[in-house]
Amino acid sequence: MFKNLVLGGDPLRVGARRIGDSRALSDDVARDRSAIGFVGLAYARSAKVLAISDQGTDARLPNSLTITTEAYLLSRRLYLYLPLQPRAPLATELIAFTLSPHGQAVVRDAGFVDFDVTLRDVERCDGRCPANYAALTAHARRLSLDFRFRRGSDEIDNRAARDLDRVVQFLRGYPDARVLLLGFSDLAGSSDANLRLSRQRAATIAHELELRGVRAASIDGMGAAMPVAPNVTEADRQHNRRVEVWVDGVP
Repeated sequence: MFKNLVLGGDPLRVGARRIGDSRALSDDVARDRSAIGFVGLAYARSAKVLAISDQGTDARLPNSLTITTEAYLLSRRLYLYLPLQPRAPLATELIAFTLSPHGQAVVRDAGFVDFDVTLRDVERCDGRCPANYAALTAHARRLSLDFRFRRGSDEIDNRAARDLDRVVQFLRGYPDARVLLLGFSDLAGSSDANLRLSRQRAATIAHELELRGVRAASIDGMGAAMPVAPNVTEADRQHNRRVEVWVDGVP
């Protein structure tokens, strides 16, 4: 992954050290002002983490929000697989526990980024974001996830299907909250088509939430504005096809 996403066609520097232990790697980088390394966020320890960007995107630091929303370009999902007819009950129980609130607490306590939904205060957007986006989010707080979609459609992906239930469970603690859904597209296609598709995606999430008893107060689309990844590869475009969730009227 690092070779493909960061190095591209460039070779790794001759003499670069390969260190098998992430903690040792981080400690070596922290001791050497000219060193740089690549580890999981849980192992950063005393080393300085770096904000990264790519063409057409803002630089973002790795933190729990940029990773759960997948806005940090080196964040990646961890997939757990089972056969259609599992023969080992413990394997099924393990995955069920991993996805449960108790399992996610273990993930969080170990220093990794969990899926639990939280409210986040974020910096107000400036002239780089659409005016209607700035107006809608001016007094709102953001939820710590984005819903994403399959290529060229308003069909949610596999993580989004589970996140819907997490959002509904979280919002039960805020019965007076106003939910704002803001959709985005990639850059493929015309601006009018992208605007329609981004609105359709926000409407899809609104419909799924309404089926679960939560009605969105506002639904809007921003087209291909504010990309979180370049619009070059299919993986990049997948990052940009998303719906942000904001909540107004909460402390």
